[in-house]
Parts: sequence; structure tokens; C-alpha cells
Amino acid sequence: MKKLIFLACLGAIVYFGFVQSSFKRDFHFNGEVYSHVKKVSLGNVVNHFYTPNGDDVNDAVSAIQILELNENIQKNQWGSELKPIIDGYGLKSFKGNGSDFSGNFERGGLFFKSYAVPIHIDGQDHMIIYLFIPEKNEETDSSKRKIDTIKQLKLVESSFI
Repeated sequence: MKKLIFLACLGAIVYFGFVQSSFKRDFHFNGEVYSHVKKVSLGNVVNHFYTPNGDDVNDAVSAIQILELNENIQKNQWGSELKPIIDGYGLKSFKGNGSDFSGNFERGGLFFKSYAVPIHIDGQDHMIIYLFIPEKNEETDSSKRKIDTIKQLKLVESSFI
């Protein structure tokens, strides 16, 4: 009987420690619930994609991507290690802060806005990126809106504690 209880406890620890990744949690952002829909590993970076209500990434008008960075990638290396992603999303340093970004880019004939900030999950620095297709009348962002969006992105970190 003791062996059976031990095996059940061990199974729960393995499930919650390995299978149920911290990154697979739902969280609230911008008045919507974002759900984990896709995970793609690319060497030292694992990309986790989230969409409102778990919509398909290809159909969603907004998405959040969390770059789960290998512990070998230090924050001061982001400029070089994450350059393809930063450039691809048109991200530029916001107000001289080297780790807060805003930008825009065009892909497939669609115009996107992008924001990115560092977040701390499971004792490691990672990057969160918010992408969305703006309404026609909101193609330019005020400085206040950029600051508000960046602050909201930073708050997502608390969902992973």
C-alpha cells in the first residue's frame, strides 16, 4: 500500500513538474483571457503562443508570444541573440530603455503593432511580445498608449508566480 501511495505522489510530481509547464497557464491581458495554443522550439529559444480564448494563431487579430530563453542567454545578450525576432517584428527600443520595445511591421499585406518587454518566470528572464492588428483609425500610437501597453505586458508576469 505504501508503494502505491508513493507511486501516485511521484506521478503527480512528475505531471505538475514537467508536463504541466509554467508557460501553459492562461492569463488576463487587455480585458481578455489568453490561452496557450502552440509551442515551437528553436534551439535556445522556445516560443509559446497565446491567443484570446485559445483561437487559432492564424485567425486571431491579436496574439502574445513568450520567448522562453535558455539560461545561457543573458539579458545583456538579447540585442544579438534575439535580433532576428526584434527586427522581424519591427521592434525599437522605447524611450531609450534597452529592454522595452514598441514597433510595427507588415506581413502578408496586413499591418501589425508590436510591443515587447522582459518578464521573469521560474527564476529566469524571458521576453513577452504582444502583436495585434490595429483598427483602421488607430494606426498611430500615442506615447501614453505605448506606456500603458508596456505596463500591462509587465503585469502578465504575475500570472506565472
